[in-house]
Amino acid sequence: MFAKRRSRCWRNKLKLNYWYLPKGSNAPLLCLDGSPFIVPPLPTWREFIHGICMRLYPGQIRPESLDGWRRYYDVELDQLDLPADPAEWQREHDIWLSPQARASALLQGIHFGPDLDRSYGGNGVVYQRPHIQFRAELIGAKLFRRWVTASDLVALSLLQARLIELGKPIKIVEGKSVISASDAARSALRSESDMRGTLGHVRLGP
Repeated sequence: MFAKRRSRCWRNKLKLNYWYLPKGSNAPLLCLDGSPFIVPPLPTWREFIHGICMRLYPGQIRPESLDGWRRYYDVELDQLDLPADPAEWQREHDIWLSPQARASALLQGIHFGPDLDRSYGGNGVVYQRPHIQFRAELIGAKLFRRWVTASDLVALSLLQARLIELGKPIKIVEGKSVISASDAARSALRSESDMRGTLGHVRLGP
């Protein structure tokens, strides 16, 4: 529906995949260049803290920043190469690194124009027009997960038209119901590299 064209202009574009979750839902879940079914392996504390600092401090990362986050998570120097806490890793993944969280962050900064509405889960407003809905799971005041859905296929079509109008290199395609081993490996590596980043000479601990 959205991508019959095979011209060169679509090459090297980001892909917004959509799935119907749960099965039978009419609100497609949007994911950026990946599957919602794949979670990368648990990183070490060293990799986990490096990844947080790469996201928060995109310029030069100072050793004191790294050490501050180590102390925040109450991790001793001799624990840096042990697996990170699964709950903390899952939360970091679901807020920032998962394909659905990255799709939410990407679309938050895009003006949808007059034909497509923007909504936020839990605001009590009933939307009659096609819209993109930003959702989040909070426990108390703490954010645990974020994702984004479209109201229907019409909303997806309007979103694709708007992305083309804005010159954004983003193509909306339906997610694969069966994921190959190579696709799974690529998706896991992409999320894993997002977390680990490249730190150059900056070191944390011994």
